[in-house]
Amino acid sequence: MLGISLEKTRVYQEAREEGLEEGLERGRQEGRQEGRQEGRQEGRQEGRQEGRQEGRQEGRQEGRQEGRQEGTVDTMRSIALNLLRRNFAGAEIADITGLSIAEIEKLQAQMTEENG
Repeated sequence: MLGISLEKTRVYQEAREEGLEEGLERGRQEGRQEGRQEGRQEGRQEGRQEGRQEGRQEGRQEGRQEGRQEGTVDTMRSIALNLLRRNFAGAEIADITGLSIAEIEKLQAQMTEENG
């Protein structure tokens, strides 16, 4: 009987060890899978945050640039109006300000309307 009992114990231990190894391997696989999923989620989230930050920075830069351009155009229009008031020729004003002749004529028409 002792021989059967020892044999059962040995078989039990071998089965237990095999089960433990299988369990460890499954656990590792599941852990890897979960880790990959979590890593992907974290990566996506970080990517979104970085994208938002880059987008904000680009938007600010574009806004500043557009603001400067608009400011420059407004300044040139103001100069053109002053030159029109001093009876400079449209072609001269265009050369000085960089505005088109059409824009100078438009400003002149507005000035004429305002002065009635």
